[in-house]
Amino acid sequence: KVGRPIGTSVSHAQILVQSEHLHVIEGTLQPYAHGFVLTSAHCPPLVVSFPTHVLALRVLATPHEELLLVVVDFTEDNNPVAEWLPCATSSSSIALPLVAGSRMQERLLAVLDVWKATAAAHDIPFVKPNSGYVDPIAVCAAVKHTQHDQAMQLSTVTTVISGVALTLPDSATPFPKLWDQLTPGFVTTVVLTHTQDVANLPRLRLRVDSANPFADVLCLRSNGLDGDLSTFLALDVFETSERRRYRDVHFPSWQQAPSTYVVPLPASVTAVRFEMKLKLDRNRFVACIQRGLSPHTTLKTISPVYTSTPPIQLSGLRLAQALAMDKVSTQLVHSSSSNEEHKGVVPEETIAAIVAQLGTVWTVEASLAFTDDNQHGYTYINTGTKAFLRVQPTLSSPPTSCSVVFTGQHLDAEKLRLLLLQCCPARHARHAAVVALSDVTVDEKRRIQALHVTDPLPDGYMFDGTSYYDYFGGQYEFHPNIQQFIDADMAKKNDVAARHNNELETDRVRYEECTTLLV
Repeated sequence: KVGRPIGTSVSHAQILVQSEHLHVIEGTLQPYAHGFVLTSAHCPPLVVSFPTHVLALRVLATPHEELLLVVVDFTEDNNPVAEWLPCATSSSSIALPLVAGSRMQERLLAVLDVWKATAAAHDIPFVKPNSGYVDPIAVCAAVKHTQHDQAMQLSTVTTVISGVALTLPDSATPFPKLWDQLTPGFVTTVVLTHTQDVANLPRLRLRVDSANPFADVLCLRSNGLDGDLSTFLALDVFETSERRRYRDVHFPSWQQAPSTYVVPLPASVTAVRFEMKLKLDRNRFVACIQRGLSPHTTLKTISPVYTSTPPIQLSGLRLAQALAMDKVSTQLVHSSSSNEEHKGVVPEETIAAIVAQLGTVWTVEASLAFTDDNQHGYTYINTGTKAFLRVQPTLSSPPTSCSVVFTGQHLDAEKLRLLLLQCCPARHARHAAVVALSDVTVDEKRRIQALHVTDPLPDGYMFDGTSYYDYFGGQYEFHPNIQQFIDADMAKKNDVAARHNNELETDRVRYEECTTLLV
């Protein structure tokens, strides 16, 4: 009934039951090819056979990201749990909880493919959540496969692709499932959006024609269509002779087994998530994440609109005072913003060095809080072709933390962490080591000398306002004690640089402690 055993048994396994007196059953679970057996010290073994007892299998997500449920639905007339338990159950289903990182999750995920094949062999529905994307072949097969005697007829299959996605600089690593949208024999019409750059149109057509020579191509300057829709409503295009012959040769059993022709995502495609219990600097975030990771994307920002009080009508002296105060405040804002920008500058060489080693990032999703806005939170979405920075609705308590999710291929979590740390606010610009004495320029020596023009001269020296003379007639451009002045100035700069760098290092350690990697 249950077939051969597969994998190793799971000790301390749990089964969830809907009952007034008993909710969790704990024991040792042994998976089999056609079912499973739960043994417990308090009751006889529970034997579940898929061909005999099971009506359907479901893999359901929960509000908690670290928990999945494998739900087993039993038939009404043959429920082994109802016969096994001493109390009555309120449902004909049980659930196997899969907690992230647990042994039960590892064992059951390893045998899930075998259970899926068993369910398909015995015509048992197997439902599992997908990633939100369905291949065109699977869609066409679902439409053609019907429970009724009359088969559905497909006329046209239209896919919409952003033209920017087809002209990315790194074409060797395209977005996942991109070329599946152009499957020949199935897709009849391809709509290319964001094709305002006329210079790229020949390249776009070449790539589309290479992937699907049968498809009709329509180009839109943006992502909206203002025109006649009759072009999309062509009849019987899907059933033309050349497309049917192509499907018969290259996809012979696409209606019976469409999953055979679906290319799975490689194991190198992952998502990396970071939680940061701090606010980020807006300028540094845009420089590192937006311009650093995907400089070819278009950023659309929506600034918050603050409610302001109605302007007060002023005249005469009051108006002049108000204009003067507004001018002074504007100058102060510009000067402070320039200082902030100077502190917020991240060297492009530093960003490029990090980005070159972190892998290929396809999308970025983030919930952000910026240091320059204490009233709003922000949502950042970067799809690889377009980026949005939207303002979240005003909350009673403004956000003070950030959450960033990177999705891509061959991602290096430590390099991504290092890039995020570059987005943190900096109190000072990092100071490099002070130059040596031999590297002090003449202009620098003159600047230092100007600071000490009123200092007393040593005995035997005179100053005529331009040059220095000694009693022997020697003429000098610089003060006799210029070397002492330079040493003092460099020592002061060293102290300031060391203090600022220590503060930056302290901030960096604190930022690292506030940044958590969630896999």
